[in-house]
Amino acid sequence: MWSIIWTYISEHYPILFLVLAVIVIVWIVAKQWYSMLYKMKDNSNKIDETCDKIKSCETRVDKLDDLIIGMREDIAIIRTHLIEKDSKAAKVFSGKASPRKLNEIGLQMYKEFRGPTFLDKNQETLFRMIDEKKPQTALDVEKISLEVLYKCVENSIFNDVKILVYNSKTITIQEKDKGRIEYAITMNDICFIFSLELRDRYLSTHPEVRKE
Repeated sequence: MWSIIWTYISEHYPILFLVLAVIVIVWIVAKQWYSMLYKMKDNSNKIDETCDKIKSCETRVDKLDDLIIGMREDIAIIRTHLIEKDSKAAKVFSGKASPRKLNEIGLQMYKEFRGPTFLDKNQETLFRMIDEKKPQTALDVEKISLEVLYKCVENSIFNDVKILVYNSKTITIQEKDKGRIEYAITMNDICFIFSLELRDRYLSTHPEVRKE
């Protein structure tokens, strides 16, 4: 029953799905924090077990760090899922050419927002993050490339790109139903555009990944 409800929300209300997912994740973290603090308070009264308490506290902190890292990964996966459901960026900046490729406007944005420089500078780090996911097919690499870029959005490596996005003007795009409209570039768009080029770079240096 719940799986049907979640599937319906994710397909019809992607933003609501993201909000609910974040609420659930935050609730889990808060519960872990409360449990940890309660146990720490109880243990603090046991003077004879001071050393054991410190070791136990360190272990819990390590586990909490792992939980927070896992939460960030979950949020990145959710964002990737929402972009795949709401394929605005895919329609505007690429075409399904088996595999999907940047179109003319996508390539223009890739150059304008210094995609080549960004990937040259951070390729090693991004490749390592993709390696950790152990992709087996080219489609895996495509999805993981988008995911790892989302994970890095809050990282300082994107600062120069963010400044460009902040100061960028709207572009004019053609939509079937609305005709020519003004479109404001977002970091979601940038991640999508960069991800296709990151995918191609990774695949060109990893022939072991299945493409056919």
